[in-house]
Amino acid sequence: MDIANELIRLVEMRDESEIAAYLKDRISDIGFQCKLQRVYNNRKNLIVNYLNTPDVLLATHMDVVPLISETKVVGSRVYGVGSADAKASIVSLLYALSNIESLGECTISFLVDEEEQGRGSEKLLEICSPKFAIVCEPTDMRICIAGAGSFEVEFEVLGKAAHGGEVEKGKNAIIEALEIIHTFKNLEFMDLSHSLIGDAKFNIQFIEGGSSVYAVPDYCRFIVDFRVLPNHDLDAMRREIEKKYYKRAKLNFLEISPAFETSTDSDVFKILNKAFKRVTKKENKISGIKSWTDANNLSQYGTDVVVFGPGKLEVCHTAREYVEIGDVEIAGEVLREFIYLWSS
Repeated sequence: MDIANELIRLVEMRDESEIAAYLKDRISDIGFQCKLQRVYNNRKNLIVNYLNTPDVLLATHMDVVPLISETKVVGSRVYGVGSADAKASIVSLLYALSNIESLGECTISFLVDEEEQGRGSEKLLEICSPKFAIVCEPTDMRICIAGAGSFEVEFEVLGKAAHGGEVEKGKNAIIEALEIIHTFKNLEFMDLSHSLIGDAKFNIQFIEGGSSVYAVPDYCRFIVDFRVLPNHDLDAMRREIEKKYYKRAKLNFLEISPAFETSTDSDVFKILNKAFKRVTKKENKISGIKSWTDANNLSQYGTDVVVFGPGKLEVCHTAREYVEIGDVEIAGEVLREFIYLWSS
């Protein structure tokens, strides 16, 4: 398999339906049975070696964030939005499939909607109940046994309009919003940390308010995402936010998803770790991923899940996103070895 060309071809495909059709043809030609599962509208999961209760599910996603950048090869890297998140993992799974004869009790799924609401993995769980899972995402080749959740809140802040020359007569909604944001670091749940994921953090991912009109703005809206750790209490987080801010803004809770953590005693970790050592002759650094992934949905269902794959999370969702071609092949070898060991 020409990994660089395969990556470029997939990175340049933006439509999930096109990707699913391409993968279905490729994987059928290799010799594995494929099944399409409608999620909603024309968005469909692709399932390879469908089993109702597989021992292990290996999964990644086909969708990308709506950001466009040039797709190119520079030295040992493929650049382009989606190259690491998660077209690299798709190619790694294709590589594994190209180098094994049987999946045994393993099912592979290429999912839709991970970048939005995670409806692909939710729909898959209606017909597939895996005991264990590997979710392939950019972890820089580290095995992540923990993953952050998401607590996303929209704040709508009201002020009082006035002429821009009469600032004293108005109440600036943008300034009020900034003052609210400044207090987030003092929330009790922001004091927590986790050994594999790090400190509790927040990200202001959207803000709007005011205009070019010379006036005091009377409205500001922003969305904040709080990083959820395995040791966070989601109900307590919500109560604290409501108590502290309900008089200062209208609160809309957009997404609340718990974190997850899987024991190193789990078979999925032990066998993946063994496969990694066999392929690379190195020890893997156990880690945690600082983002929501489809692994969170699987964990809530009761599946023992880990996250692993090529690419660095820090450059994903940016115009400078890239992946090392060599890591894509190594990840494919590790996943192939995992399937072999699991079936032995």
